[in-house]
Amino acid sequence: MSRLLSSSPRLFTQDSANRMLPLVAAISNELIPLWENVSHTRRRLQHITDSRGAEQGDPYSDEVTAMQERLELESSKVESLVDELRELGVEFKTSDNQAHVCFPTMLEGKLVYLSWCPGDLDVCHWLEFDAKMTDRKRLATTTLA
Repeated sequence: MSRLLSSSPRLFTQDSANRMLPLVAAISNELIPLWENVSHTRRRLQHITDSRGAEQGDPYSDEVTAMQERLELESSKVESLVDELRELGVEFKTSDNQAHVCFPTMLEGKLVYLSWCPGDLDVCHWLEFDAKMTDRKRLATTTLA
């Protein structure tokens, strides 16, 4: 789900990101569990289809079909919520089965992300574009965009 931003993204300060956080958190609180379920279901379906051939009369084929249909609906909802975040100027990113929301900013003259994930009280981390969430760094008292 990582996607490069357009050539001129909206830039956030730490304060503007924190002011937007209640809305971002509300969307994320719906999005992240749904994204986790979609990811789990995809892995489960892949395992089922890899370990079982599609056999005529397979008693589980109806269940697999129902799972695939639910997966399509839930995937569509995930994309809709991701689009809501994009419209706000932020990105939903995932790495190592963890999700977080990124706010583009300038840090010491370089375009980077401010990073927030559930459990954070406010936006107080940053990371390079294309970095993993585990590479997040705590913000110092540096002037942002």
